[in-house]
Amino acid sequence: EWGLDYHLYGCGRFDDGARRELAARVAAARDALLRACRCAAASGAPRVLVIRREHRHASDQAHQNRSLANFDDVVAALRDRPWAGSHEVRVVDFGDADLCRQACETAAATVLVAQHGAGQANMALLRGGGSAGVVEICPKPMMYKSIFQCLAALRGVRYFRVEQPTMHGPVDVAAVAAAADAAVAAAGSPAVADWPRGGHH
Repeated sequence: EWGLDYHLYGCGRFDDGARRELAARVAAARDALLRACRCAAASGAPRVLVIRREHRHASDQAHQNRSLANFDDVVAALRDRPWAGSHEVRVVDFGDADLCRQACETAAATVLVAQHGAGQANMALLRGGGSAGVVEICPKPMMYKSIFQCLAALRGVRYFRVEQPTMHGPVDVAAVAAAADAAVAAAGSPAVADWPRGGHH
């Protein structure tokens, strides 16, 4: 994630040539990783992948930079959406997962839902060209960060963001569900790059 931070903060100010070059590099790295991991082509029902950020071990909880107090409520709301009958809502915890498992799980997803953090860098592995979408749950103190909006634009992934008022509190479940609705509805249509203005200084 930090390597991406360096390159992507302020990408809204990049010229078209720089964007094309960086997009090509990210796409090439994605393709190479999926080949190396022997990820199978996506099959079955479209998948909404929800990344669980919380660690399983209580001793790790105190060291988390961010958490989502009502994560289970968010998952329940997604599983109750009208599209859930045709889309699998899959919850994953990548805390102990190796790189290939993360790559294959993410590449098979249609929509990725995650709190701001390293796990969301996996969106680089989503299918591009408007075939996939991402919902970023972003704590208010971090709303100035544009890294994941930049990465989505580079990959041709539909990007939606929902503000979480605090670093560890609950998020508006209805707002996350609405963003997921929009991401699911838009999947498969051409994506228009949504470059952030300004960026991190």
